Amino acid sequence: MPADPDSLQSLPRHPKLELEGAIRPLKLFTVNGGRYEQPAIALWVEAGTGRICSLDIVTGKNGRVGDIAEAIDGLVFGLSDPRDAVIHGKTVEVEPGLPQRVVVDDASLAEATRAVLDRFNIPVHVSKDLPALDSTYSIVNAIMGGDHEVELPPPFSWDIDPALPLPLFQTIARYAELAPWKYLHDQPPMAISLGENGPRDDIETLYGCVVGSLGDSHAITFFYTLADTHRAVDEDEELGTSDEDLEAIIAEMGAIGIGNLDVERDDALEAARAVAVDRGLRPEPSWEWESLTCFLSNLENSHPSYLTWMQERALPVASDRDIPRLVRTGEPGGPREVDDREARAFLAALQAVNGLLEGFRWRIVPYVVPSEPLVARVPTPSLGTDRLVEVRWPFI
Repeated sequence: MPADPDSLQSLPRHPKLELEGAIRPLKLFTVNGGRYEQPAIALWVEAGTGRICSLDIVTGKNGRVGDIAEAIDGLVFGLSDPRDAVIHGKTVEVEPGLPQRVVVDDASLAEATRAVLDRFNIPVHVSKDLPALDSTYSIVNAIMGGDHEVELPPPFSWDIDPALPLPLFQTIARYAELAPWKYLHDQPPMAISLGENGPRDDIETLYGCVVGSLGDSHAITFFYTLADTHRAVDEDEELGTSDEDLEAIIAEMGAIGIGNLDVERDDALEAARAVAVDRGLRPEPSWEWESLTCFLSNLENSHPSYLTWMQERALPVASDRDIPRLVRTGEPGGPREVDDREARAFLAALQAVNGLLEGFRWRIVPYVVPSEPLVARVPTPSLGTDRLVEVRWPFI
């Protein structure tokens, strides 16, 4: 139902309230009817604080004119019934009221805003300089799964033996169900002895690291050498955003009104890291270390064409929060899809890790490294029923 501008008649004028507004595309793509679309949001924020007055995904059904109409509806609703903020963990009620001034970044949006606010003698200006909105947008974009840089993704394809995806996804789903990040840190690594079944002739042992104990995105990484594990750890320490910076960004989420959107802690941390990258507080990793890595992502953060590829093959996942993506790192050009040999090495290594976790979970004290290594010799169906793979944790 469209908003009624007459509902603003009885509102008081806030002497210090100024608003910034814009319609901006999110830095992500969705699929609708087999076509990629880039959704946009209509965002109105309080200048100075970045507190969200109104936030709506515009449908684009009626083109730019329709988007502007939806943005104006959001403005009216936001002024008459503003969302609360969360300051230091406490909900702070925001009183309805009219601003003293409004700044938008588009002449057409300004014209539509004036049509509503001129009767109250509220000036509306056009400017590309919207610092509060820029800051809030970066957080909203991250919360909604947008990247800081985005290009239209090509349709997903994977040149791999068609017999491999099903056992790969089954094994990854079991790993996600075991959720070892709940009781293991990423260091020290495990050593998985594959012999001639390694990802290439000179790599017979992989070093496995469980990722996710610190609230990071969940993953399993098999490094080609110990030097690669050290390189990744050193870079993570060099590039890592301080806890203070992340907590400041999370506090900012609450202050601008995102804290009342029921955002889970892990999602807030992931979004805070993305915002840190966007703001230059945390460079992106170089991916120079050689590894086979499987990331587990939320359904909404996965490329639609990849999800379609999965659905066509009826591939299993543990949950909508555990959509796997397997890549090879450490080559020029950045991460790529793994080839057949790499996929088979990853599969055997993860089957071995799962076997260790299933066999020794009762002996693992959460986040405590045992004084004596846990060693398992695990049957790996992918290599044949009579083949045992040794996995040792810690690797020493």
